[in-house]
Amino acid sequence: MSSSNSAPLQSDEEFELIDNMFPSAKKLISAVEKVSVEEEEIQLIETASKDSLQVSSRQEEVEENVSGETEIQRLRDELACKAAEKLENEIKMLKKKAEESLPSGARIICFRKVDGKFGASHKGNCIAKVVDGGPADLAGLMKGDQLISINGINVEALPTDTITKLSEDVKDDVTLLVRFNPARLADIDP
Repeated sequence: MSSSNSAPLQSDEEFELIDNMFPSAKKLISAVEKVSVEEEEIQLIETASKDSLQVSSRQEEVEENVSGETEIQRLRDELACKAAEKLENEIKMLKKKAEESLPSGARIICFRKVDGKFGASHKGNCIAKVVDGGPADLAGLMKGDQLISINGINVEALPTDTITKLSEDVKDDVTLLVRFNPARLADIDP
């Protein structure tokens, strides 16, 4: 071989000469390069397609999970409503049974204090005033109700200041045993 064959090509003229001598090779190289680019594009499309399928599949999973979570939350809400309804019915039944065993005309009044207040005032053991819309009013306490007990403590014979202190000491939930006594209205109204 001559030294010109083994030496690296130096000029554009030499490239041009090779191009002219081997036009088929150039077309072949170009075709191979084109196929190679097309294969890369196909791989990218396949990868994108797989990614898209994975995203779509993941989206379906997420939608199923969200749908499932929504259904679970709906069932929880439904169960909570049923439990609350059942509890309310049991409370009504127990209250009715308790009232049946009470002295004649006695009622149980249950409520929660608001801002530390009953929404009622008393004179001795008689309810002198009930605030409209207050917790005691909403629970059914009436002016003229005679206090029998506050949270299970008998107050019938206690002085006013002791009843006041006892009612102030009640934290939140209040259970009163009362009996309407119209004769006591004269004690409260001047």
